[in-house]
Amino acid sequence: MSVSPELSLGKLLANTSSIGYTTTGGNRFSNGQCTWYCAGRAFEKKGIKIVPLLPSSNANAGVWYDKITTNAHVIKRTVAAGPTVDCIASFKHNTCGHVVYIETQLGNYTYYTEWNWNQGMNGKLQKVLTKNFANIHSGCTLNGYIVIR
Repeated sequence: MSVSPELSLGKLLANTSSIGYTTTGGNRFSNGQCTWYCAGRAFEKKGIKIVPLLPSSNANAGVWYDKITTNAHVIKRTVAAGPTVDCIASFKHNTCGHVVYIETQLGNYTYYTEWNWNQGMNGKLQKVLTKNFANIHSGCTLNGYIVIR
């Protein structure tokens, strides 16, 4: 982020009209889902298509960490290693799950965006103490991080 993340809190960061969020851009997830958002955000920010690295039959965010194929641009990071800039956190929740995009970190805080959890915060920058990141949503279990580089 070129601007201080504090100045962007609560603001929409993503351009969800850009190609990374479309089927033309290779995003096969349902529009408006957290998976659609994180796949689009990875392409928008880093130019990386993560969709081909996930099994075509599975749109379940709760298994992204386990199922993703890694390569030179996409690696896995354990829960113990903590979040890092430009990664997708994969959570298990009930029968599916949730994914969140880590935008940046500053001091003891992690700044993230997400879609389809709290509709009023779709795509808007939020922050949490990094030590509390794994608990941003009650009832969810953090699987790990998918780092986009």
